[in-house]
Amino acid sequence: MSLWRLAVRSISAVLIVSGSAPCLAQTFSVGHKSTFTASRSSTGTPRTLSRGNWSELSKLIPGHPNTFNFATSVAISGDTVVVAAQNAYTAAYAFVKSSSGWGALPVAALNMPPSSNHTIAPVAVDGDTIVVGDISGGAGYPSYAYVYVKPAGGWNDMLPTAVLTPSDTIDGCFGDSVAISGDTIVVGDVGGCDFATDAGAAYVYVKPASGWTDSTQTAKLTASDGVSTDFFGASVSISGGTVAVGAPQLTGTGKAYVFVQPATGWTDMTQTAELTASDAQPNFGVGSSVSVSGDNILVGAPSIYNLNYPPGNAYLFTKPPSGWVNMTQTAELLPASTRPNQNFGCSVALSGNLAAVGARGFGTPPNSEEGGVYIFQGPVGGWKNATGFTVLTAADAHYFNHTGASVGMSGKVLVTNTSFVSSFSGAAYVFGSP
Repeated sequence: MSLWRLAVRSISAVLIVSGSAPCLAQTFSVGHKSTFTASRSSTGTPRTLSRGNWSELSKLIPGHPNTFNFATSVAISGDTVVVAAQNAYTAAYAFVKSSSGWGALPVAALNMPPSSNHTIAPVAVDGDTIVVGDISGGAGYPSYAYVYVKPAGGWNDMLPTAVLTPSDTIDGCFGDSVAISGDTIVVGDVGGCDFATDAGAAYVYVKPASGWTDSTQTAKLTASDGVSTDFFGASVSISGGTVAVGAPQLTGTGKAYVFVQPATGWTDMTQTAELTASDAQPNFGVGSSVSVSGDNILVGAPSIYNLNYPPGNAYLFTKPPSGWVNMTQTAELLPASTRPNQNFGCSVALSGNLAAVGARGFGTPPNSEEGGVYIFQGPVGGWKNATGFTVLTAADAHYFNHTGASVGMSGKVLVTNTSFVSSFSGAAYVFGSP
């Protein structure tokens, strides 16, 4: 895994955000058992964390008893959820909502070619197409992205429909992030898993007229100012003709880059615009996660190696009327709980006027780091600075579950993960809102 993934553990300390209200403690319960401390609202009225009108719909588990690292990554599109896995053959499982709701077991195993060097990798889905990254984890070893297209009879156990590769690198980290929108797939490569050897890249693949087939990239996206410690490509997202790429930076504050598809189609290019956070500190990790939806981009900053151990931040950028330009955030989203080292922003998702921000370190003893997902509702007039009081936690989450390390959202249905439900395997959870 690349260094940007490594998280430092909390000792003590709390980030005080400039301009925020003083932290006046209140204790309350969320979900099943845990207690947390939140701040009062700006009017001084006590506020408590809750699930709001969200409810847990299902717990998803692997279909094979010897599955390791289940649910390290999750994604959703409509009635289909895809959950990463690792065993002798399987890269991910597909779950489909039936007329009776979400079932606990997968309907299909998405298997790898026998020659695969599979390690923990990301997943993405849009409609009938699923993408799974296959990171080899070391320089000199090829890595891949697999494309699975739903057969006419529905999802079933299958090998990839197509295998995507880069034409110019074998650094072992191609597939570190994946995203799909319609007929376009984006695959991130941070430039070397053991330690970044170049500035990183994102590779764009456009489906041929005859359908997905083994191929190299249509275009390569790079940063004009990138350096080898930026980890450009650690996160990617696409919506229509707009791609966002995160660069959390080992030595800087981190940033995200926007690429807008040219009128003539995708081609090798540098960024259209850079997105930065006005209040970011060194090692905030801005760009560790990104999500694009229409004219909005959500960028996570989980502070994974900031030794002040702040809770983390998320930044919302809205496209100006004249188009994307270099800019700082339109709005900043913060967790109500100011406990340190929550890794708030380790994952993000946008769906319409809803934003979800994962905080895998959320929780207090005896359930430290059970994790959670904060939900934000965008105001009618556009996104503004906001503090999140709605938090989703798994009903059976416990110490060190890291719920929220990955999150996906489609409409008002959200899927997230827990990394450690048993000694070998995690689980995925589906939540819904009316």
